[in-house]
Amino acid sequence: MTPAFLRVVIAPDGLSAWLEGGLGRPAKPAELKDLLAKLIRQAGLVSGLRAEAIKEAFRRLAQGEALARHFIALGRPPQPGQDGRVQYHVNLGQRLVGRVFESGHMDFRDRGDLPVVQEGQKLATLIEPVPGQPGLSVRGKPIEPAKPARVTLKAGKNTSREGQDVVARKEGLVVEVQPGRLAVLDLLKLPEVGFESGNVTFPGLVSAGGGVREGFKVKAEALVAGTLENNAEVEVDESVRVQTGIMGARVQAGASVSAQLVRKSHISAQGDVIVGSEIVDSTIIAGGRVRLTSPGGRIVGSRIEALMGVETTNLLSAPRSPTHIVLGKAKPDGGEALKVEPGRAGLTVRGEAQAGLTIEGLKSRLVLERSESSFTAREMKRVDPKTGLERWVVAILDASGSRPKDSPG
Repeated sequence: MTPAFLRVVIAPDGLSAWLEGGLGRPAKPAELKDLLAKLIRQAGLVSGLRAEAIKEAFRRLAQGEALARHFIALGRPPQPGQDGRVQYHVNLGQRLVGRVFESGHMDFRDRGDLPVVQEGQKLATLIEPVPGQPGLSVRGKPIEPAKPARVTLKAGKNTSREGQDVVARKEGLVVEVQPGRLAVLDLLKLPEVGFESGNVTFPGLVSAGGGVREGFKVKAEALVAGTLENNAEVEVDESVRVQTGIMGARVQAGASVSAQLVRKSHISAQGDVIVGSEIVDSTIIAGGRVRLTSPGGRIVGSRIEALMGVETTNLLSAPRSPTHIVLGKAKPDGGEALKVEPGRAGLTVRGEAQAGLTIEGLKSRLVLERSESSFTAREMKRVDPKTGLERWVVAILDASGSRPKDSPG
């Protein structure tokens, strides 16, 4: 049976409007003309009206037909702008922290070239985003386009920002020490830091293919090394890239740190800490993210403090070797606590999270993608009795939803 109603429906995005329903009977032209004009006026349709579609609706309704999503107005969608980008004028090879693919996997063997540049050479240019064009709804209201993404281009050591360009201020090796920050460094290339070289202090990039041996120290702008052994100490202003493992070492970096694995070590970084396979019995303090890139990556018996969040496949914790995750409260050694914007830190666990694990941090996004292990997460607000400040604790519980006996906190 033909429905005895007729209405105008406007899409939620305001970019289209249609008629649906019918009168349930044939209608006289004058009656139908007044009715359609009234419906269009009441709906506030003033833009994008389709004359031929309205005539077709008039014809069908006059014959007593019903309409289903018969479009009579189409707005003008907003035109997207162009995201900002950095145009590089030199072949940077790979970033000092290594190549990270879109899948999240890192190729620790791909070091790339570190090209030499001359004083005054233009290294990169910041291309500002181009705003899009507003659209127009069927009610005549502008629809703003999405804001294009902005990128940053910063001058690091021995470079300067001149307008939209970053320019080398001396001859040396150009590296991207962090995304969007270029530096020109001197290079000291050693087989290893050990008994032959002694402790190393160098105002540039130290490359030690054999690694930093047990008990030796490096203080430099940046470090690329094969491995960091037990009791090795590294302090750099920029990034540290380790081809294999950081094994019982202490690392302090002004930017990012990357390694294939970390065991029994203490790492403090202002940027990201990117690890291939595992973090075991270690303390990681990061001003950015802590990310495990391997599909089987795991954090075991460690304390992780990360301002921007943690990404891993497995979180493993035991009574004698607990894992504690602190989100959004990173405090690099010797520095003041970093300011936090609510909702920026987050935890993503793609596989297994053992019971007894405590996660402390912001009330923000928490993604637990269960596969083999069964667990739940509960977020609780607590008030510090001394300061009166609120904090949020996310506790991983067992399958029954109760806190295990060995669970901290």
